[in-house]
Amino acid sequence: MTDPGRNARYSTLALLLHWLIAAAIVLQLALGWRLDELEGPARTAVLQLHKSIGVTILLLSLARLAWRLINPPPPAPAALSPMERRLSGWVHTGFYVLMIGLPLTGWAMISSTRVGAGTTLFGLVPWPKLPLLPMLPPGIQGLLADLFGTAHAALVWVILALLALHLAGVLKHHFISRDAVFARMAPGARPGRLLEPRLIAVPVVALAAAALAFTPRPDPAARRPPVRSVAEADLYLDVVSPALVRRCQSCHNEDRARGGLSVVRYEDLMLGGEGGAVVKPGDPARSDLYRRITLPGGHKDYMPADGKTPLNADQIKLVQWWIAVGAPRSARVGGLKPSDDLTPSLTKVLGLSQDGAGAAEALPVVPKADPQAVAALEAAGYVVRPLSAASNLVEVNRYLRTPLSAADLTNLARLRLQVRRLTLREVGLTDDQLDPIGRMPNLISLRIEANPITDAGLARLAGLKALRVLNLYGTKVTDDGLAALQALPALETVHLWGTAVTEAGAQRLRAARPGLTVVLDGGAASAPAQPA
Repeated sequence: MTDPGRNARYSTLALLLHWLIAAAIVLQLALGWRLDELEGPARTAVLQLHKSIGVTILLLSLARLAWRLINPPPPAPAALSPMERRLSGWVHTGFYVLMIGLPLTGWAMISSTRVGAGTTLFGLVPWPKLPLLPMLPPGIQGLLADLFGTAHAALVWVILALLALHLAGVLKHHFISRDAVFARMAPGARPGRLLEPRLIAVPVVALAAAALAFTPRPDPAARRPPVRSVAEADLYLDVVSPALVRRCQSCHNEDRARGGLSVVRYEDLMLGGEGGAVVKPGDPARSDLYRRITLPGGHKDYMPADGKTPLNADQIKLVQWWIAVGAPRSARVGGLKPSDDLTPSLTKVLGLSQDGAGAAEALPVVPKADPQAVAALEAAGYVVRPLSAASNLVEVNRYLRTPLSAADLTNLARLRLQVRRLTLREVGLTDDQLDPIGRMPNLISLRIEANPITDAGLARLAGLKALRVLNLYGTKVTDDGLAALQALPALETVHLWGTAVTEAGAQRLRAARPGLTVVLDGGAASAPAQPA
């Protein structure tokens, strides 16, 4: 005899495929969200996992579709209205399109990108690129990569909307209609039961999958052993690559290679972009990489673009030296015999003491950050990244381009002792909202570009005695507000391009603060008066 209950639910294989794909999609969404906060080898590792899970979802979805065609799903409850039946059909069709379309657009995007280490499924099975796409000219590849990338991102928002609609439907059928729709995919579920274990398991598994994507968080400082002296440092691995990855990777990486260029791996950097090589070993003057990072801030070819924080004077000087000595993949600084004028720059970029003895910079030790404030900021879209377990200092970045809330400012104020670096770009930050930021005694880097900040707001930063780098790109400051910057004793670099500050105003600031690097539209004011 057959079990009549089995005819009212999906088959065991269909159940297994459904829940495996559901968990994989949640994990995939979490990994995709996390990619933007990672850099260097950590980002490459997470990207490989993201690609591996994407291919897995594609294969499982094709298997599920084939099984569904051979084994029709159980009939829907008779109580469903015609509209509910049509809506259910549309949602399920949409899911199949997305479960296949999302991996395919991602696969096509990677196949159209000529850089990167390729795809190896879970570190075991090599996965090829789509045919023909790698054979296209670089310019066409770049256009297709952008097109597929845009489509991939758009489909993510569509599947999020469908997931919300699907979940709303499940809850409606379980708690309001009290029919057996949910039990078809979760055998044994009792309609209307408030603490239904099978229903509770869904968000629990989703949260567990998301937590898996975010734990553990790789410490960027742990990628290479700490450097104890200038001589033992590797010029590319410890000096050049970290600078390029930190400042350029957001646009030039393995899956979002603007202009066909990625700076993540040495091989990709030396391969160059759509226009050819960007590094000419032994000849900085003919290297497009060096040309672009030394252009005036307002030039259309200046990099990094879009108001992002550029390389500082020391990093630029060392990139030039690296190219001049042949752009080696790996070479000890000591063996390259740097000139005396390069040693201070190497010392600063490597974070070593000014006496060159090799002692790392002593970080201030502060109390642990308020966990509730950290949790609230992360829930609001911030990334709070520990910089040093011993010091309890943190770096806070907000990637969402939405206005700050009063709660955000309150929680930032609760971390005033711990914040070492703070990025609040294009979030509607106003002069009045600068007050809690101006009370952060250990803040050394503040990026508040593309906000409606005026001269009046700069006076509120007078308490930042440790501040070294200030990015005011795209704000409303003028020459009149620069006097407030003279009172910041540790300030080394200020970015003022895209503001109303004039060349004359920048020159006056440089004269008042010798050694201060002022980055402004125009060549002369972009250079420091003396080495910073």
